[in-house]
Amino acid sequence: MATFGHMFGRLAPLFGLKVECRKPADAENYGNAIYIANHQNNYDMVTAANIVQPPTVTVGKKSLLWIPFFWATVLADR
Repeated sequence: MATFGHMFGRLAPLFGLKVECRKPADAENYGNAIYIANHQNNYDMVTAANIVQPPTVTVGKKSLLWIPFFWATVLADR
C-alpha cells in the first residue's frame, strides 16, 4: 500500500499542496507504530500518502471495497 501511496502522493503539487513531514530524529528506531488521522477532506489522502513508509497497512471502512485503489486495505465492518 505504501508504494501506491507514494505514487498517489505525487499529486500534491497538482493541487498546490506542499507536504512537510515533521517527526522526531529517532523516529526510525521506534519500531511498529499506529498512525491515526482525523479525516477532514480529500486532501488528507494526498498528504498522508507522502509520509507512509513500506510496509504500511491501512484500515478503512468496508464500503471502500468497491473503490479500486483500496484493494490493499484491511476493511472493517463498523
